[in-house]
Amino acid sequence: MTKQPNVLDLSSYLSNEWLQLYKDYLPTAREWWLKNTTTKSKFGVDQSTARSYSTGQRGPINGPVAVFNEWAQYQMQALDQDPEWRQTLNTREGFERAHAGFAASLAGHWRQRVSQVSATLQNSERLPRKRQRVTLELATSQKYKFVDLFVRHLWIERSDRSLDAESSFPHARSPLDRKSLHVLSATFSGILMAPRFSMGMVDSEAKYSYCQALVDLVCRVEGGTPLLFDVFAWHHPSAKSLYGPSDKKKPHVSAVRLGNARAHVGT
Repeated sequence: MTKQPNVLDLSSYLSNEWLQLYKDYLPTAREWWLKNTTTKSKFGVDQSTARSYSTGQRGPINGPVAVFNEWAQYQMQALDQDPEWRQTLNTREGFERAHAGFAASLAGHWRQRVSQVSATLQNSERLPRKRQRVTLELATSQKYKFVDLFVRHLWIERSDRSLDAESSFPHARSPLDRKSLHVLSATFSGILMAPRFSMGMVDSEAKYSYCQALVDLVCRVEGGTPLLFDVFAWHHPSAKSLYGPSDKKKPHVSAVRLGNARAHVGT
């Protein structure tokens, strides 16, 4: 008889199959980090990531990616003035403080810049024929996705390469999107229970913290870091088979049965 997971112990939901896949892939994920020293976008966010958010305009000056890049540039300038910033981000306390600061400053910058764009459009004699709906406040999911992609950009482009992948930003968060959420749910035997996954699912601070706690647990059990888990979620063939090129037209069915979860000792 299969032992049932203990609902109060998240480790009892861990899938042995997916834990093994992740553990076996860690050397490849570390090698990926060593080989990849640049990101495709300027500071980690491209048009596809920001496609559902509008500042009221598109383009390289006032569009959503431009507003994010403006914020990211300010952060880079501040980091460049602090010779100890990498060491600070490599500690739990330092990273948590920096992460909260990034999130708050990004939200404030976005609000201010979008308000400016909206005011300019209102006062313009030549309004666009089709006005875009403006996103004045970043949603929780988008705010943290932007911040975590910015940190991932730092991990790839600005890390101290004398350190290994685990020692560089070990407390950074995994950027949550439909791909990583698919894989995270499968790693916990379908625990997220969604018909299909999207970044918009992470619509509260509690949900964001919960998902990050799941990633942290995987890393405590098998090693690695949340950023290496993200590499696994994006590049492992079995991970790709979960979400494919697009999951918009088909409901998600977990590839891992609950019976494959780890039996909790003492249940």
